[in-house]
Amino acid sequence: MSGIILELADPLLDGDVSNPKEVDFIVQLTIAAWNKSMFSAERQAAMEKEIIDTLVPSDGDAQQVGTIIQALDIVDDRRKKLFPNLRRFVADYDLQVSEGRVALNVLSESMSADR
Repeated sequence: MSGIILELADPLLDGDVSNPKEVDFIVQLTIAAWNKSMFSAERQAAMEKEIIDTLVPSDGDAQQVGTIIQALDIVDDRRKKLFPNLRRFVADYDLQVSEGRVALNVLSESMSADR
């Protein structure tokens, strides 16, 4: 799963892993988008609102919200194309970014198709 998350995050990282905080934010966003996609459409809408409320500061503007939604859509589109049948929920992760290298360890669990 670690490699899958990094592969999905790749267009958002755009080859730049020099800023650990930015890399962590993108990995968090990618995991949130992945986990959101494991649920029904109804639940996904509520989860998207929770993601936005968590990631956009209270004084954030519409552009920040739009950027988050666009990133969620990019990850979801890539997931559907690259891993359409993989149903695992990411429960936790550990990320290390140092000297232009990223090490990601993901803890995930299988999800049933009816969630």
